[in-house]
Amino acid sequence: MADILTVLGNVCSVVGFLLTLLVLLKLRRIYRSFLFQARLPDLRKKIKGHRSALARLLNNFADAGAEIAAEIQKCHANLQNLRTKLGRRQAASVTALLKQTADFGLSSVAPSKEEVRRVYLALVLLEEELENLSEDIKWRPRE
Repeated sequence: MADILTVLGNVCSVVGFLLTLLVLLKLRRIYRSFLFQARLPDLRKKIKGHRSALARLLNNFADAGAEIAAEIQKCHANLQNLRTKLGRRQAASVTALLKQTADFGLSSVAPSKEEVRRVYLALVLLEEELENLSEDIKWRPRE
């Protein structure tokens, strides 16, 4: 009888531990979801601001080299922040854009107008993806 209770106690301990892990994972997911929903509007505004600033600077490209580099670095920082809040599927375009913007910070050569235009177009695409994601969040079931 004592052996049966010992085995039963061990099984209950393992089941309790597994349930604890499951609850922790669920709580982490809920926390990330709320953090994402709270920060998404602000990050969308920042991405939109970077896109419009690059559009303005592209019109005066010859005189705006330092401003373009600074704007792209600010954009890179916000993209890094955004990527941590997205799921793997949604982060693909952010990761690609991060690779593009990281090259600007490493190079001492001023970016070409075509490179800046590619970053601008990637920001346009990302802005639309974030808009769609924001709309999709409204229809997701609450966890």
